Amino acid sequence: MMKATSITLLFLFFIAALSPLSAQETRFFVPREIQQAYENGTRSMDGKPGPNYWQNTVDYNIEVEVIPEEKKIAGTETAVYYNNSPDVLDRLVLRLYHDAFRKANPRAFRVQPDDITEGVEITRLAINGEEYSLEPRQGISKNGTNTTIRLKESLQPGAQLTLEIDWAQYIPKTTVRTGAYDSTSFFIAYWYPQIAVYDDVFGWDNLAYDFSTEFYNNLGNYDVTITAPKNFTVLSTGVLQNAKEILPAEVFERYQQAKNAVETVSIIGPEDLKGGYENQSGNWHYKANEVSDFAFCLSDHYCWDAAAQEVDGRNVFINSFYPAENAENCQQVTANQQKTMKHFSEDVPGIPYPYPEFTTFIAEGGGGMEYPMMANNGNPGLGVTVHEMFHTYFPMYVRVNEKRFAWMDEGWANYVTDVVIGRYFHEKKGFDFGSASTQVQGTMGTISD
Repeated sequence: MMKATSITLLFLFFIAALSPLSAQETRFFVPREIQQAYENGTRSMDGKPGPNYWQNTVDYNIEVEVIPEEKKIAGTETAVYYNNSPDVLDRLVLRLYHDAFRKANPRAFRVQPDDITEGVEITRLAINGEEYSLEPRQGISKNGTNTTIRLKESLQPGAQLTLEIDWAQYIPKTTVRTGAYDSTSFFIAYWYPQIAVYDDVFGWDNLAYDFSTEFYNNLGNYDVTITAPKNFTVLSTGVLQNAKEILPAEVFERYQQAKNAVETVSIIGPEDLKGGYENQSGNWHYKANEVSDFAFCLSDHYCWDAAAQEVDGRNVFINSFYPAENAENCQQVTANQQKTMKHFSEDVPGIPYPYPEFTTFIAEGGGGMEYPMMANNGNPGLGVTVHEMFHTYFPMYVRVNEKRFAWMDEGWANYVTDVVIGRYFHEKKGFDFGSASTQVQGTMGTISD
């Protein structure tokens, strides 16, 4: 009874806090940035977009090569940025996440000494076909992981620009959401030069990355080709475009079977890997539409399981990628993902899973990290599997600003994980408020952070 009362009171508190009437009577503090957005008509007090709402978008075309023996990636990128705002933009803010490993930059966590480098190595930068100097004080300034570029020609409302950039960086041994999990297994995230968000509340997002914050990204389309040695398998955000050209015939047949399979299919199993597995090609072409980021993983000794889950009349392709030596503990993960996706789509939150695929990468360690259509999990446990899958909705689908308001998506993820496991996996019942409050501590960002 006490727990039911607590839930009711908590629900009523949130209703009161979000009530337009409460905001109008100034019973709750409304930050000036939000008040200004209300006045501009880009936001509404009921939480819906205002009549003047807008958001800028960006489309990425990236070719990247992974060089396992050097623990390095090198890429070339073309990004088309669309200014849908009413503002004239005289600069562009570029995120170079790997600069978190740059000498003298602030970091929230310790890293291995060998991982401290010069950061991202940019060898070419052009905007609208015009080359930009990479020398300091030539219209380019750095602040942590952000690089601000003074545009030679301002970007007008309704216009677009094309950014071209060539770069390289090392894959860190320190695995903070990304990195080398062993000598030939990698999860690659926070990896490409990314155009920062410019929005109606804060303008340019100038918050640098120091490992303590997560995402606030533009919505966009990704066309990515990942080149790796032929004995590596690469899974990523998006949908593989050239499976038949890459996979050996018998493996491609299993891949096709898994696309519509109710039961888990072993696409690449321990026996395949024992025989010196090799693909026909090392060029993996993926596309992802209307997502906020792109990540990928690869290994030469991981198993690949997959199956399908029907969602709203279509099949979603569900994948698990894990070390062959841990196969016994990981073989249930695909089925757990199927069951979780079904109940996410039909019950809590009751919104059909919005993307065509989902992949869980499993390495050794602890915890997990979400990306569009992907999760990087430190173990095959049910709790982390469900939790990271839910992040597909918050923040990925809703696009919560995790940098400032991480408590929002983490709070929902903790709550829904307990509900789904309790209802459908029968491992525990009820929501553990004490556990949730502990997990959410440290993510209570404020508007001015």
